[in-house]
Amino acid sequence: EIAQLGTYNLNLITNKFKSSDIFDAIVGLKSTDIKTFDIWRTITHPDDTPANQKMLTHCIKTGAKFDRKYRIITKDTKEIKWLHGIGKIIFKKEIPTNFVGTIQDITKNKLTELVIEESERKLREAQEITRLGTFIFDDSTNLFETSPICDDILGLDHSYKRDIKGW
Repeated sequence: EIAQLGTYNLNLITNKFKSSDIFDAIVGLKSTDIKTFDIWRTITHPDDTPANQKMLTHCIKTGAKFDRKYRIITKDTKEIKWLHGIGKIIFKKEIPTNFVGTIQDITKNKLTELVIEESERKLREAQEITRLGTFIFDDSTNLFETSPICDDILGLDHSYKRDIKGW
Protein backbone atom coordinates (compact mmCIF):
# COMPACT_ATOMS: atom_id res chain seq x y z
CA GLU A 1 0.00 0.00 0.00
CA ILE A 2 2.74 2.48 0.90
CA ALA A 3 4.34 2.25 -2.55
CA GLN A 4 0.92 2.24 -4.24
CA LEU A 5 1.70 -0.98 -6.11
CA GLY A 6 -1.23 -2.73 -7.73
CA THR A 7 -0.95 -6.49 -8.03
CA TYR A 8 -2.47 -8.93 -10.49
CA ASN A 9 -2.55 -12.62 -11.32
CA LEU A 10 -3.61 -13.46 -14.87
CA ASN A 11 -4.58 -17.08 -15.51
CA LEU A 12 -3.15 -17.70 -19.00
CA ILE A 13 -5.49 -20.62 -19.57
CA THR A 14 -8.81 -18.87 -18.77
CA ASN A 15 -7.56 -15.33 -19.60
CA LYS A 16 -9.19 -14.09 -16.37
CA PHE A 17 -7.28 -12.19 -13.73
CA LYS A 18 -7.52 -11.28 -10.08
CA SER A 19 -6.27 -7.90 -8.93
CA SER A 20 -5.77 -5.80 -5.83
CA ASP A 21 -7.87 -2.77 -4.92
CA ILE A 22 -4.89 -0.54 -5.74
CA PHE A 23 -4.62 -2.10 -9.19
CA ASP A 24 -8.32 -1.50 -9.79
CA ALA A 25 -8.07 2.13 -8.64
CA ILE A 26 -5.07 2.82 -10.86
CA VAL A 27 -6.69 1.46 -14.03
CA GLY A 28 -10.26 2.52 -13.26
CA LEU A 29 -11.91 -0.86 -12.73
CA LYS A 30 -14.86 -1.57 -10.46
CA SER A 31 -14.92 -4.58 -8.19
CA THR A 32 -17.93 -5.81 -10.20
CA ASP A 33 -16.09 -5.73 -13.55
CA ILE A 34 -15.36 -9.11 -15.10
CA LYS A 35 -11.58 -9.09 -15.25
CA THR A 36 -10.26 -10.61 -18.44
CA PHE A 37 -7.18 -10.05 -20.54
CA ASP A 38 -9.46 -8.37 -23.10
CA ILE A 39 -10.09 -5.53 -20.63
CA TRP A 40 -6.35 -5.04 -20.33
CA ARG A 41 -6.05 -4.86 -24.11
CA THR A 42 -8.80 -2.22 -24.30
CA ILE A 43 -7.25 0.06 -21.67
CA THR A 44 -3.67 -0.19 -22.93
CA HIS A 45 -2.85 2.85 -25.05
CA PRO A 46 -3.07 1.83 -28.73
CA ASP A 47 0.46 3.07 -29.42
CA ASP A 48 1.83 0.80 -26.67
CA THR A 49 -0.26 -2.31 -27.29
CA PRO A 50 2.00 -3.93 -29.94
CA ALA A 51 5.18 -3.57 -27.84
CA ASN A 52 3.42 -4.85 -24.71
CA GLN A 53 2.02 -7.85 -26.56
CA LYS A 54 5.41 -8.58 -28.12
CA MET A 55 7.11 -8.45 -24.73
CA LEU A 56 4.45 -10.63 -23.09
CA THR A 57 4.78 -13.20 -25.87
CA HIS A 58 8.56 -13.15 -25.41
CA CYS A 59 8.14 -13.66 -21.65
CA ILE A 60 5.79 -16.60 -22.18
CA LYS A 61 8.20 -18.23 -24.63
CA THR A 62 11.41 -17.62 -22.67
CA GLY A 63 10.44 -17.06 -19.04
CA ALA A 64 12.01 -13.59 -19.14
CA LYS A 65 10.79 -10.92 -16.73
CA PHE A 66 8.24 -8.39 -17.98
CA ASP A 67 9.50 -4.88 -17.19
CA ARG A 68 7.98 -2.00 -19.17
CA LYS A 69 6.83 1.57 -18.89
CA TYR A 70 3.71 2.17 -20.94
CA ARG A 71 0.47 4.11 -21.11
CA ILE A 72 -3.10 3.17 -20.39
CA ILE A 73 -6.42 4.92 -20.83
CA THR A 74 -8.36 4.34 -17.60
CA LYS A 75 -11.62 2.48 -18.00
CA ASP A 76 -13.70 4.86 -15.88
CA THR A 77 -12.43 8.40 -16.65
CA LYS A 78 -10.53 7.79 -19.91
CA GLU A 79 -7.49 9.49 -18.35
CA ILE A 80 -4.10 8.69 -19.87
CA LYS A 81 -1.69 7.35 -17.24
CA TRP A 82 1.86 6.09 -17.41
CA LEU A 83 2.48 2.78 -15.64
CA HIS A 84 5.54 0.79 -14.75
CA GLY A 85 4.64 -2.87 -15.00
CA ILE A 86 6.80 -5.70 -13.70
CA GLY A 87 5.75 -9.32 -13.95
CA LYS A 88 6.78 -12.89 -14.47
CA ILE A 89 5.35 -16.01 -15.99
CA ILE A 90 4.59 -18.96 -13.72
CA PHE A 91 5.21 -22.35 -15.29
CA LYS A 92 3.81 -25.67 -14.12
CA LYS A 93 5.44 -28.68 -15.75
CA GLU A 94 6.99 -26.32 -18.34
CA ILE A 95 3.55 -24.97 -19.30
CA PRO A 96 2.93 -21.23 -18.76
CA THR A 97 -0.10 -21.01 -16.47
CA ASN A 98 -0.06 -17.56 -14.87
CA PHE A 99 1.31 -14.07 -15.37
CA VAL A 100 1.75 -12.34 -12.02
CA GLY A 101 3.09 -8.93 -11.24
CA THR A 102 2.70 -5.35 -10.17
CA ILE A 103 1.88 -2.00 -11.68
CA GLN A 104 2.67 1.45 -10.38
CA ASP A 105 1.30 4.78 -11.58
CA ILE A 106 4.35 6.79 -12.67
CA THR A 107 2.43 9.50 -14.51
CA LYS A 108 3.81 12.45 -12.53
CA ASN A 109 7.41 11.26 -12.88
CA LYS A 110 7.01 10.48 -16.58
CA LEU A 111 5.42 13.86 -17.36
CA THR A 112 8.25 15.60 -15.48
CA GLU A 113 10.76 13.52 -17.47
CA LEU A 114 9.08 14.52 -20.75
CA VAL A 115 9.16 18.23 -19.77
CA ILE A 116 12.87 17.96 -18.98
CA GLU A 117 13.56 16.18 -22.28
CA GLU A 118 11.71 18.92 -24.18
CA SER A 119 13.60 21.61 -22.28
CA GLU A 120 16.92 19.94 -23.10
CA ARG A 121 15.91 19.68 -26.76
CA LYS A 122 15.08 23.40 -26.85
CA LEU A 123 18.39 24.23 -25.14
CA ARG A 124 20.35 22.18 -27.71
CA GLU A 125 18.43 23.88 -30.52
CA ALA A 126 19.12 27.35 -29.08
CA GLN A 127 22.80 26.49 -28.66
CA GLU A 128 23.01 25.37 -32.29
CA ILE A 129 21.30 28.52 -33.54
CA THR A 130 23.49 30.85 -31.46
CA ARG A 131 26.66 28.72 -31.74
CA LEU A 132 26.89 28.69 -27.95
CA GLY A 133 29.02 25.91 -26.49
CA THR A 134 28.86 24.61 -22.95
CA PHE A 135 31.10 22.65 -20.66
CA ILE A 136 30.56 21.14 -17.23
CA PHE A 137 33.47 20.66 -14.83
CA ASP A 138 33.33 18.10 -12.01
CA ASP A 139 35.80 19.24 -9.36
CA SER A 140 35.58 15.91 -7.51
CA THR A 141 37.01 14.02 -10.50
CA ASN A 142 38.78 16.89 -12.32
CA LEU A 143 36.95 15.83 -15.49
CA PHE A 144 34.79 17.94 -17.76
CA GLU A 145 32.16 17.35 -20.40
CA THR A 146 31.70 19.55 -23.45
CA SER A 147 28.87 20.05 -25.89
CA PRO A 148 29.48 19.28 -29.57
CA ILE A 149 29.39 23.01 -30.34
CA CYS A 150 31.98 23.71 -27.63
CA ASP A 151 34.17 20.99 -29.17
CA ASP A 152 33.78 22.63 -32.56
CA ILE A 153 34.58 26.13 -31.23
CA LEU A 154 37.67 24.86 -29.37
CA GLY A 155 38.73 22.46 -32.12
CA LEU A 156 38.44 19.37 -29.90
CA ASP A 157 37.80 15.89 -31.23
CA HIS A 158 36.46 12.81 -29.44
CA SER A 159 39.94 11.52 -28.61
CA TYR A 160 40.76 14.63 -26.55
CA LYS A 161 41.20 13.73 -22.86
CA ARG A 162 38.77 15.85 -20.94
CA ASP A 163 40.53 16.40 -17.65
CA ILE A 164 42.04 19.39 -15.86
CA LYS A 165 45.56 18.50 -17.05
CA GLY A 166 44.42 18.52 -20.66
CA TRP A 167 42.75 21.87 -20.26
